[in-house]
Amino acid sequence: MSSFAEHQDGITCPGTLVWVHDHGVYLMPSGLPHLEDPNRPGSSLAVYAHG
Repeated sequence: MSSFAEHQDGITCPGTLVWVHDHGVYLMPSGLPHLEDPNRPGSSLAVYAHG
């Protein structure tokens, strides 16, 4: 898993999935470079749970 310092310093790190719960539940990749959502430029790709 990558650290916050790796993200802040822009260091390429292996990808991991982060489980997020705020406005719903979803998985988001944390690797650098990040996977951009093609439908929302500037945002990371996210996979939302249904139900």
